[in-house]
Amino acid sequence: MWQIRQAPDESLRNYVDRFSKMNAETKDTTDDRSTMIFVHSILPGELYDSFVDNMSKTLMEARARAEKRIHLEDAKDLKAKAKQEVASPQTKKGESPKTDSNTPRRSFRDRNYSPSQGKRKFEGESPRPATPVYIIEEIFSILSDKDFIKNCGERQPPQPGEDPTKFCKFHQRYGHLLFECRSFRALVNEYIENGYLTGYKGIEGSLPKAARPLFLSDDPRGAPSSMPATSKADGKKVVLSIFGYHSGLRTRRHQKVCKVELPPLLPDIIFTAGDLPRGRINRDDPIVVIAEIGACDVHRTLVDTGSSIDILYLCAFNEMVVGPCKPLPPSMTISSFSDDIYRPAGYATLRVALEEGPRRMEKEIDFIIMDAPSGYNAILGRPAIATFQMVASTYHLCLKFPTPFGVTTIRGDRAGASKCFEINARLHTNYMDPRDHALPPVEQNDHVTVADEKTVLISKNFPDNEKLALTALLFEYFDVFAWEPSDMPGIDRAVAEHPLSLKPGVAPVRQKKRNFGGEKQHMIREEVEKLLAAGFIREITYPSWLANVVVVKKNSGKWRMCVDFTDLNKACPKDFYPLPKIDRLVDSSAWYSVMSFVDAFSGYHQIRMVEDDEEHTSFITDQGTFCYKVMPFGLKNAGATYQRMIDTVFKNQRGRNVEAYVDDVLIKSVCVKQHLEDLREMLDTCRTYNIKLNPLKSIFGSSYGKFLGHMMSARGIEANPEKIQAIQEMKPPQTVQEYKS
Repeated sequence: MWQIRQAPDESLRNYVDRFSKMNAETKDTTDDRSTMIFVHSILPGELYDSFVDNMSKTLMEARARAEKRIHLEDAKDLKAKAKQEVASPQTKKGESPKTDSNTPRRSFRDRNYSPSQGKRKFEGESPRPATPVYIIEEIFSILSDKDFIKNCGERQPPQPGEDPTKFCKFHQRYGHLLFECRSFRALVNEYIENGYLTGYKGIEGSLPKAARPLFLSDDPRGAPSSMPATSKADGKKVVLSIFGYHSGLRTRRHQKVCKVELPPLLPDIIFTAGDLPRGRINRDDPIVVIAEIGACDVHRTLVDTGSSIDILYLCAFNEMVVGPCKPLPPSMTISSFSDDIYRPAGYATLRVALEEGPRRMEKEIDFIIMDAPSGYNAILGRPAIATFQMVASTYHLCLKFPTPFGVTTIRGDRAGASKCFEINARLHTNYMDPRDHALPPVEQNDHVTVADEKTVLISKNFPDNEKLALTALLFEYFDVFAWEPSDMPGIDRAVAEHPLSLKPGVAPVRQKKRNFGGEKQHMIREEVEKLLAAGFIREITYPSWLANVVVVKKNSGKWRMCVDFTDLNKACPKDFYPLPKIDRLVDSSAWYSVMSFVDAFSGYHQIRMVEDDEEHTSFITDQGTFCYKVMPFGLKNAGATYQRMIDTVFKNQRGRNVEAYVDDVLIKSVCVKQHLEDLREMLDTCRTYNIKLNPLKSIFGSSYGKFLGHMMSARGIEANPEKIQAIQEMKPPQTVQEYKS
């Protein structure tokens, strides 16, 4: 190839064609060597000087610059010929040349146009296709190397009527050139249209009229194919030019013109009802798998058909300890779908394995190393999907790919997908759509010991690197929690106490004692003993007001004792202290990434009754008559009194980092560090006013939870799954009668 030189009288077009043919026939050359020979064999001039100033990195880039120069020279020649025709003595000044009505109009797009002939003139050259010759020559070379073109035998001598100056390497016959061969063009386009020949971008162009027709007996393709050759309605074919990765990323083995992988026979890959996951699923879940990358099991690996590159995030890459990544050009950037620009840290070629056992498949994948926040550890994009020949179905939440032992099915990790979404929700709170993913009704929590085998609940989704700081904070304020009634001294009367404010002149009412069965009677006895031990009630004689107890069943199946204060509530005026609007509280609590839900230990019982009104809360049981020393449930204005106390205690935090509706209290923060500060402020307030929290019902550091009947999270406000479960599970009508009802 070093003997190739552009002759002094040779056009640049002929030199490029001659070099392309020679380069396609040379097997032991490299892209760097071919680029150097191509550039240094050009005659000195503007094109050669441009290469000296800015050397092309690949042969493809050098050829593209040469093609631009060829088009520029053609345009100059065309303008020069036009000037000669205007100044021709055959045409008088001021007259326009007469032309026949059948002569086509002159077009500056037609090279070497001859008005005298009325048709294109190529001066001994064959008509050039829309695609450069070297592209077609290199495609033929690659198909030959892959044994996708059968050997048509030895070169046949020219037959009568065939042009001996034109030879087709595809048919091994004379009469036409390779780029004029209709059979070869149809074969290449079939491979492109069916996805077997990748890396080409279409250039519109019609086939030469003199090209050979395509016959079944004239089809020397090597790889069997069940798909017939197709063509467009207008008879045009499409040849695709090269595009793809940055030249600095692809190594030499990737710097070929294209990559053809035609297996002898691809198995049919189908998805059936048996591939559907069991149980209730979210159809919007991504396909997240566990992939073996670089001899490490990498969880939270996303299979993304929308990603044009394969990504490995820097935190996961550092944990794998597979060595440093290779550098990339400083100018290379990665753009996300939201137009965010990231600069990669480098790239690494790692071996990726999927599945275990005999159907295990291993491929080498080039990963871009990204230093960016993400809920995923790695992303397998379209390059990896094409390498493994994967077919993914988000509806079935699985992917399949062929192996020598059959088609392998890999199911998505649903738990991993939920984990990824929750992490991304905390990272990108401003970009989440509440409809993207349904939250589980209950979040998983960890029991953390703070003192003497006493535990509190911390969300499992709380970051591990900050969990120790949260545990230390709760240990510091362990006296704010009450594990039994004796740990609850009560709120100071100066802060809050509950008066009855009976209407004057109302006659007291003594209800007749009710009798209960054995199980309920046993529960009432235990509850009275518990209240006496805690100091919440005291025994009383000669009460003026007397009420019965009522037993109701809780959601847990246990019984609860209440007092029927119906008559007493009629004698009390209403307290018009305003309660917060639930809609405002819900709207103010949404879109926060970290929340804590706290519950006071027997909240109403932490507020004392006015001493003169204690005897009015008397009730009767088989054990005797008793009255409340603390505010009981069921009184008319108990909610207003408790809300007044909450507003007084948290007046500096309400609306900022605390939202409360009676005994439902929420601490909200935009980030983890801020949440620790907000928690400290809230716990310090509880310690100041002797408010005790229930450790079994309080959850700290949660990413989502229930508040006032809604699911609150960084994504916004969602319906409580438990509230709409009946509607979701409702079966559609099956009969005409059911439709009418």
